[in-house]
Amino acid sequence: MKTKTKKHSRGPWAVGIETDDHEAQIISADGQHLATVEQYPLEANAHLIASAPEMLEALNQVERAWVGDGIEMSAAVDSCLLAIAHAEGRELGCI
Repeated sequence: MKTKTKKHSRGPWAVGIETDDHEAQIISADGQHLATVEQYPLEANAHLIASAPEMLEALNQVERAWVGDGIEMSAAVDSCLLAIAHAEGRELGCI
């Protein structure tokens, strides 16, 4: 039984660190403020939150690959590795 999917702000989301390092902002793809992070470590927490749309998409790809819905598992895993890197504040060149 499928449940109705709730909509969230379109990704990718970005992190903006204030110059005084007391808070970080999570910004949507269309430039809207989504959240303020005030808990240290600011940058690590902000990257984890900002990666949520990408992580959700990667998990959806794994689900599609698992049920044979037109995506290879290796491509889904690559998406997961990239999402993990972004959540950790890293960039991956080639996977």
